[in-house]
Amino acid sequence: MAVPVHIADLHIALSFIDALKSASLDDENLDVEVLERLHHPLQELVDDIDPDLRLSIDLFLSTSNSSQQSYTSAQEAILRRHPQDEILSYARIKSKIAKITGIVPLMYDMCINSCLTFTGPFSELSECPTCNEARFDSLTELPRQKFHTIPIGPQLQALWRSAESAQNMRHRTQRTNDILEKIRQGNGDLLVYDDVYYG
Repeated sequence: MAVPVHIADLHIALSFIDALKSASLDDENLDVEVLERLHHPLQELVDDIDPDLRLSIDLFLSTSNSSQQSYTSAQEAILRRHPQDEILSYARIKSKIAKITGIVPLMYDMCINSCLTFTGPFSELSECPTCNEARFDSLTELPRQKFHTIPIGPQLQALWRSAESAQNMRHRTQRTNDILEKIRQGNGDLLVYDDVYYG
């Protein structure tokens, strides 16, 4: 069943297209250090990390789907057993990971019902055009909900700074070359199809 399209919907779509065409990192209100790192990514590898920092990172990552209190409880338990270790607080490890990787979320105001994010043609609205819910809390004047997105650029830059992940990012190229070599050796025939790249 076809969904009816209205002129107003087309205007909104065109507004987003225009916004994308003129998008710039300079428009995102990024921290100066974050913007500098995007333009000039760090080059040194991060494979050799202090053992206490590594433990803090591992702990943070292992509790990423849990509450901040889960991290803090585990941190306190480790420090009871190993008081000489320097396991960073939740806030410090979060900041340290952002500094090491360059990955920081971009945050936008969002409808409390998740109808939309207040960006592009919706950036100046004070209520959601879909459900009419207020964008800001009437007492605090703060956004009622935020949407976090993580740009792909810093993620890719961080992956290239680890020898293992940089090698993994070359998997498709290596497998394709292997397949082409097998085709040459088999006079165009392949006996085994064991990877998606054979498709």
